[in-house]
Amino acid sequence: HPEEGGRFYPGSGGPGTDSEAPRVVNAPMRLRAPSARWRRAMLRTLLAPLSTFAPDLIVVSAGFDAHAHDPLGAGALHEVEFEWMTAELMSLAETHCEGRLISLLEGGYHITGG
Repeated sequence: HPEEGGRFYPGSGGPGTDSEAPRVVNAPMRLRAPSARWRRAMLRTLLAPLSTFAPDLIVVSAGFDAHAHDPLGAGALHEVEFEWMTAELMSLAETHCEGRLISLLEGGYHITGG
């Protein structure tokens, strides 16, 4: 659920940002969306268009706010979902951009893991 004004914490990520330059693709999810729904949304909204675009480089801002143990409490995902997304992105990088993928850690505050 978005905050007031249709934005997600910390003020971005709503569907309205999809048409702004540079190309931004968002897949807003309901709070605590189950894994299967999240994976379908990622395949349809992010991975398929990314493959069609055929990038020269993939840069990932890897936030973990959607993790089930994040104190903001908005997500229901576990390590297996993040591993799956990483593997999907690595496969796309191998297919389209000679494996060029940069992943930067940001977001998520449950520092003890699991």
